[in-house]
Amino acid sequence: MRSRITILSLFLIIFILLQGCSFTLFSKKKKERLPITEYYQEGLALFKKGKYKKSRDIFRSIREDYPFNKKITPMADLRYADSLFYSYDYQSALIWYKAYKKLYPASPFIPYVLYQTGLCYYNMMRPPDRDQTYTKNAIKTFKELIKEYPNTPFANAVGNRIEKCRENLAEHEFYVGKFYFKKKKYIGSLRRFKKVLKDYPGSKIEDKTLYFLAFSYHKLKKPQKALKTLARLINNYPNSKYQKKAKELLIKIKSEKPIKKELIKSYLPLKSLKKTKKANLKKGILPFEPLTGDNPIDISADTLEGGSKKNVVIFKGNVITKCKDLVIRSDYLTIKKAKGGKGVSFAKAYGDVIITQNNRKGKADILIYDANEKKIVMQGNPKLTSNEGIITGDSIQFLIDKKILIINGNNNIRAKAYVSGKVPLF
Repeated sequence: MRSRITILSLFLIIFILLQGCSFTLFSKKKKERLPITEYYQEGLALFKKGKYKKSRDIFRSIREDYPFNKKITPMADLRYADSLFYSYDYQSALIWYKAYKKLYPASPFIPYVLYQTGLCYYNMMRPPDRDQTYTKNAIKTFKELIKEYPNTPFANAVGNRIEKCRENLAEHEFYVGKFYFKKKKYIGSLRRFKKVLKDYPGSKIEDKTLYFLAFSYHKLKKPQKALKTLARLINNYPNSKYQKKAKELLIKIKSEKPIKKELIKSYLPLKSLKKTKKANLKKGILPFEPLTGDNPIDISADTLEGGSKKNVVIFKGNVITKCKDLVIRSDYLTIKKAKGGKGVSFAKAYGDVIITQNNRKGKADILIYDANEKKIVMQGNPKLTSNEGIITGDSIQFLIDKKILIINGNNNIRAKAYVSGKVPLF
């Protein structure tokens, strides 16, 4: 009898427990059935107040409870990634942004997702003396954004960040080069310093890179290349703190090993070159009038010589053309004097042409100015970028009188332009 009572008591306890469980389960289901829009708005309100962890719990619940909702669930996923980003958990945010891009490739928020992905890499960028994988990935992501979505505000906002990444990479290469230099491994330092100048032209550390490159050449007993590099430093960076050291090294090289007088002259600044026979040009050639204005242009180069015709002048090696805030860098520059000896009728810069003017930048293989046809032409992967827009194509022409920009494409390269306000002409 007692055993029967015990069994009945046991069943009663189990029944009560089950009733409690069923009540709990029923309550949970009732909570799950709250309208998804209200649930999302609750999480969004917490997110805007900076309560990212609490908002993240709600966004995660939406993902788990409403996986097939095509409107709200994607938004919850994106906000979940954002909550991680603003909590400074860039590694986790990166995973979620990448997952969002794969899950919703047709989403209108993909440009924003790419931008945030690039920012995750950018914010995790390490100092120049550390690994630069994040820096390279940031540049890669930002460039993908510019290429795929050029007409978005996000593409227009990454220019300065790309430049900072490039500066970081330049500093990294210099750091490694300086390490080899201190260890007296001058071939290794030479390669790194040359890489800085080649891959990151116009960087903030170009002057000190030139100095240590010249010193490396000197240590490797290559005086001609050392003199050439020092001349580039002295010409291009008159206010550099390495000016004094460069001149001292120049004197040291001249005193250590006899070098032909003509050779020394060819590596001195352009002012010294003007005294040589090759630079004995008619008045009006240097400086000459700018291509589209009345301001004089200053040109410096490793060597300067007259062409086969008397009215042609050729600049070779590290050519820098300056006019006020406009700077054009190229490997070579050929100019043809106009009839009467005044002004220029034709000019052609070629070999890694880089144009800078304030926030505007341009790149091309060839830059041509034709006074007779009154036009400027950029050829060979030309690209113009500025805060106002981005222009690319097979070739870019600017008709000076008409002030018309013509962008040409071909079968392989499409002409593209995104312009906000004024066209970024140089």
